[in-house]
Amino acid sequence: MKFTIRQFNDRFPTSDSCLEELKELRYSNFICPKCQRKNMLSKIAGRPQYQCPCGYQASPLAGTIFNKSRTDLRTWFYVMYVMTQTGAGISAKSIQRETGVTYKCAFRMMHQIRDLMDESGGKPLGGNKIVEIDEAYLGGVVKGETGMAAAKAKGGVQGMVERGGRIRITNIKANVKPGSTVMIDQLSTYRDLPYQGYPLH
Repeated sequence: MKFTIRQFNDRFPTSDSCLEELKELRYSNFICPKCQRKNMLSKIAGRPQYQCPCGYQASPLAGTIFNKSRTDLRTWFYVMYVMTQTGAGISAKSIQRETGVTYKCAFRMMHQIRDLMDESGGKPLGGNKIVEIDEAYLGGVVKGETGMAAAKAKGGVQGMVERGGRIRITNIKANVKPGSTVMIDQLSTYRDLPYQGYPLH
């Protein structure tokens, strides 16, 4: 079901509501490292931070693309909303017109959001998570060929996903950590692919 602009406006009317969303995402089961109290954070007036009764402070923006940005948080959320809802894409010039930020700011925000939307993060998958892999072959009918011979004549795409983690569609050997547990189907040709060092299931 599509998340409409009206729903967006109702859910995120202010920058504080966006900050609260980040707080819930990052600190939903917060245990204070100083006093060990659970879920006792309260908003600090006029600052994008929360504080425990013991005085410990936590910032939902720390370590994110929003940290130290002079652009208000709701504008960031709106740009993310537009970029994820517009199938044909949107230009930085359009973002500039819709939000009132400079073109340079719009371009920078879109670039950072695109990097964020790359769920793989550029690092190999696996480690302590199981990686599931499957393949698809793109193209029409290949004359004179059937089965895997026909499949290999097409464009092969392999998708990898960590259970409860990141997603990648790319070359396998360079993108799965050696020693990771890899889940595949029973296709015999997988045994010829470069999985050496990976327990296969």
